[in-house]
Amino acid sequence: MIVICIFISLTIVSALNYVKTRRKRALITNLSGPLALPLIGSVQKFLLLTPRNFLVKSHNYLNKFGTLSRCWVFDRLFILTADYEFVTQLLHNADHLNTGYNNLLQPVYGVGLLRRDADEWQTRRQLITHALRPQILTDFVEVFAAHAQLLVERLRDESDGKSSFDIQPYVQRAVLDVLIATVVGVESQAQPVDGEYAKTVLALIELFKSRFLSLHSANATIYSILCPLMKRRQQQLLKTLNRMNNELILEQRAASTTTPTTDKSNGAVYTIQVNESQSETMPLRFDTLLKQLLAAEIADESLSNAEICDELNSFVFQGCLLTPAAISFAVVAISRHPSVQQKVIEELRSVWPKGKSCVCTLDNLMKLKYLECVIQETLRLYPPQPIIARDLKRNFSYTHSKVKDGVLPAESEIYINVFEMLRQPESFADPECFRPERFSTAENTDMLAWGLGPRNCVAQKYTMLLMKSVIAHLLLTYEVLPFGAELSLEVKIVLSSTTGWQVALRSRDN
Repeated sequence: MIVICIFISLTIVSALNYVKTRRKRALITNLSGPLALPLIGSVQKFLLLTPRNFLVKSHNYLNKFGTLSRCWVFDRLFILTADYEFVTQLLHNADHLNTGYNNLLQPVYGVGLLRRDADEWQTRRQLITHALRPQILTDFVEVFAAHAQLLVERLRDESDGKSSFDIQPYVQRAVLDVLIATVVGVESQAQPVDGEYAKTVLALIELFKSRFLSLHSANATIYSILCPLMKRRQQQLLKTLNRMNNELILEQRAASTTTPTTDKSNGAVYTIQVNESQSETMPLRFDTLLKQLLAAEIADESLSNAEICDELNSFVFQGCLLTPAAISFAVVAISRHPSVQQKVIEELRSVWPKGKSCVCTLDNLMKLKYLECVIQETLRLYPPQPIIARDLKRNFSYTHSKVKDGVLPAESEIYINVFEMLRQPESFADPECFRPERFSTAENTDMLAWGLGPRNCVAQKYTMLLMKSVIAHLLLTYEVLPFGAELSLEVKIVLSSTTGWQVALRSRDN
């Protein structure tokens, strides 16, 4: 009797689910996809996903069902795509700007720019863009260079030219120091000393990486039940981070009431130790992102402390996730391609004839065109954010040369496989080949995912300058050698490597 009741109940629920999704199904008949079982759909396709098999399984899925397909999970419609023709239409469409996929990181990002709905996003985007204007970036370059030089000094012990090591932890600490400095104006936190701010951010990153694609901790409700200790640890770390941010906000607001916000003397006075073995320090003065946000608040933008805190967390956390990975992949790629390394060195020496002793400026970094191509080719082959998403609030009409024109229904969840999209032979000749020269034209540059559409990366210029500065300082000081294990790619929120980013360093004589 119980079995019969369960069977009848499931049949009724399945029928109701089918009726509920009937309109959506009628709109996507032109798309292929896996068999959808009654009620549960194709949930089995997701149950066995892990960080290590994600790329392989997604590659096999795309080969089987095409680069634009549909997949049902209960009553949710997923559109899985790596199709550049479709993706450009979607990302350039100003009516479909709501992002998805970052629910895991919602406790960190809050209602910051990365998660803000399209209706409120534009105003906040303009504010952040203004805070990263060229005048501010000019001052930031000094901070980039100072921490890049400190990174070079910290790598001295690894530069025997024989032993391989994972360069990513070193790069991550340097980048984190830059982010903390330029965002909130706190002095050196990650290299060489572990400050509370840096330790908190790094601990949160590792915690959320461990939750990605984990069945017992990805869902918030299941996470609270099955992982109470981890949940408590997460809450403690977030409380600590927000406490420090609020203290800095109150301190900066108090300073703003006594000194005009347009007076640069009220900018962050930042001191960095130039050499770990010496007491020499370098004082720098610049306007932080925090100060820019407070200035906007004074200009009637009405940013609360909580909103400012969300923007600070978003910038630091996202930057510390993506930028170190991009730099590390670039260094590994350069080490495996000696001709590319030689061209980069020649360009660096043409800009800095005296070698590493020359001053790093915004103008100098802008001259590094070939290095920029190397970075862009790295971002193509190894996009730090391999998946981006859009949630449709209304129907989306598109045209397509293969699956024909169609309409995606509102409430569809679109997941763009950037990793596969940028390796499609239709878009890039010899897609598996590392060839920076392909980005010597603006046409290919515009194809990178971080530059597509109105909701592209707001910190593109900031990030590119930071990556150029770190890589330039590194290559002017060391020859990067192709030693150690090759990359073994996995996805833990960002694109990672199970073997680390293995290289060896040998000091240059110049």
